[in-house]
Amino acid sequence: MKSKILLLVLVLAGIACYQSSPPPLALPTVMPTEEIQSRGLPTVTPAATPHPTRTPPPCLIVTAEKALNLRYEPSPDTAILAWLYNGEQITGLAYGGGWWEIITQDGRHGFVKADYVTRCP
Repeated sequence: MKSKILLLVLVLAGIACYQSSPPPLALPTVMPTEEIQSRGLPTVTPAATPHPTRTPPPCLIVTAEKALNLRYEPSPDTAILAWLYNGEQITGLAYGGGWWEIITQDGRHGFVKADYVTRCP
């Protein structure tokens, strides 16, 4: 008996909550080009937009006489994370204030003084 009452309540609740689907949206009609031209309306030709190309990050080579400090931040007062050696190839991520933000070939990330690196040939 309880299950029949519960079923009846659920059916009545479903009927009360039932909403008909909204009417379909009226889409604007597109006027053919010939009709636009015959009416003397201006036509717009879209300009070609170039796709941006991503410039690869610069290749850098360490030119320090002995070792170059890889630092935590672009400052001589921050922690030294590693030493990079003359001839070691690194990838420049960003440059600013005389420092390169770099990543080494083995994945170490930090900052080096720009005076001790040069672009790869």
